[in-house]
Amino acid sequence: MPAESPGELELLERVLREDPEARAARRAHERWITSQRLWAAIDRAGITDDGDRARFIASRLWPDMPQAWVEALVARMRERAAGGHRLRQPSCVEDVVGPRLAGLMRARGYPTDAG
Repeated sequence: MPAESPGELELLERVLREDPEARAARRAHERWITSQRLWAAIDRAGITDDGDRARFIASRLWPDMPQAWVEALVARMRERAAGGHRLRQPSCVEDVVGPRLAGLMRARGYPTDAG
């Protein structure tokens, strides 16, 4: 798909010039930011049930996921919560992207703290 504006063309060119480690760091940063935004929205909505949290996350990240899959995920999260394994908000960037990508993010100057 061709770029529609000079800004889009500039962004596309910049992304294409990225080396693999810079691209990995940028994408890890995007996942970290998405995670923070998702959990902030969950908190604002006052969602505390693990199944409802799973449904909320699935609806935001995978809106086209078949409803049967969503309900299976909700049921599984409720089972895990009943067994003492609650769905928890990631407390650090490593919880979301792992230590290697968190290290790349730090090396490339991306913020890695919550908030």
